[in-house]
Amino acid sequence: MISLEDVDNLAPQKLLDLKTCFDHLDTDKNERITVPEFKYGLTKLHIFIDSDEVQELIKEYDTDGDNSLDFGEFVQLVARLDPCTGQEIEINKAFKLFDKDQDGFITRSEVTEALTRFGISATEADIEMLFAMTDDDNDGLINHAEFRNILYDAPARTGEEPALGSPPSSPILSKRSPMLSSRSPSLSRWIR
Repeated sequence: MISLEDVDNLAPQKLLDLKTCFDHLDTDKNERITVPEFKYGLTKLHIFIDSDEVQELIKEYDTDGDNSLDFGEFVQLVARLDPCTGQEIEINKAFKLFDKDQDGFITRSEVTEALTRFGISATEADIEMLFAMTDDDNDGLINHAEFRNILYDAPARTGEEPALGSPPSSPILSKRSPMLSSRSPSLSRWIR
């Protein structure tokens, strides 16, 4: 389950969109969504679920036991129901693992430090190849959009066809990646 701390890992616009949705569902404006409010909101979207099912759904995410959802609990629920929200949270968490100084950019030294923390040895050539594949604006840094793109655009960048239903994956960790050559045998153990 997505933790409440993970709410901070959503892009500001996504958080604003979720807050707008939350506010529409919270008809009595008490910063809580109850079973009747949630059921009514779903019905307006032509999603018909009986009250018992809505109650079970709310109960699963109601961490404080008040039979309603606050905004953080609502985000957790949406992250489960909307794979894009859950993926965005995971991508942002991964980005923060690399962006040590939290300035919004990943440097070559931050990549090297992160890989070392993960127990992965990479040569300078490996790091250069990673930046050549990722740094689309050639500024010598990997920004958040480039980081996300490398995860989502792996097949386009490597020429591989994705398997149907397969999640986005990085060409850096692809089994066909040049980074997994005999020069970097230690990287292969991190392939799923």
